[in-house]
Amino acid sequence: MLIDHTELHGIAMRVFEAAGSDHAEAQIIADHLIEANLRGHDSHGVGLIPNYLQHLAGGTVMANRKGRVVSESGSLIVYDGERAWGQIAAREAV
Repeated sequence: MLIDHTELHGIAMRVFEAAGSDHAEAQIIADHLIEANLRGHDSHGVGLIPNYLQHLAGGTVMANRKGRVVSESGSLIVYDGERAWGQIAAREAV
């Protein structure tokens, strides 16, 4: 089955919104998953959505979380993602 990437992006967004993510968070996650597929890295693409939802249900990750800087020293920081989605925590940390 072939699905246009823009249609698949919309489906992914709706899945994450239904699971509790706000629109902006769902868009960032969907962006990353679709980009992985488009670049040929299918192991990091939308095929992970069922696993993501299992992690959400199990409490390993939580929707709409913001990380925090735990400590800073010069050019170094320790950042706690506070169980946010990896795409969100990484974006905030950088």
